[in-house]
Amino acid sequence: LKGILQVGLGISLVMGLVSAAIMIAVLLWVPGLELETQTRQAMLWIAPVVAVWTPLLFAVGSLRAMKDMKRSAVAFQLALPATLLASILVWVGLLDWGVRGAILSVGVATAVGLALALRFAWGHYGSLLRDHSIVAVREIRILLAFSIPQSLTAAAFRLNMRMDILMLAALSS
Repeated sequence: LKGILQVGLGISLVMGLVSAAIMIAVLLWVPGLELETQTRQAMLWIAPVVAVWTPLLFAVGSLRAMKDMKRSAVAFQLALPATLLASILVWVGLLDWGVRGAILSVGVATAVGLALALRFAWGHYGSLLRDHSIVAVREIRILLAFSIPQSLTAAAFRLNMRMDILMLAALSS
């Protein structure tokens, strides 16, 4: 379990950063990618949030693995949307920051959800991870053989769920 937690968190951190870097690279260097300046800037602003999202999903998954559905729900289904709504009310509603305020709100909400999920997960796994007498067995190939197909299907599902937003954005100009 110790090895799974270490490898899983490491992979989620690396993949979050890789995803954000790919998004930024595509936006900056793909020739012929015609986006309005505001759309391009918004996507560049949201890229760091992508880096935080993957570890958030791992932390929430680790809570669900411990059958801690209450804390999983608090971090992911209550704190994240409540923080998002409160942030939007402040930065978009009161301060009129527009798209940047909305993106900042998503980033703040994701960071709050991640902080809570990691704190709750530490309550379950902290003693295991601090115990130096337990040797971590890291079977990266086995974990990737399971997680890569799972992540591809999850990405396809999320893309399918958000296709309406992508189509409206593409057709709005």
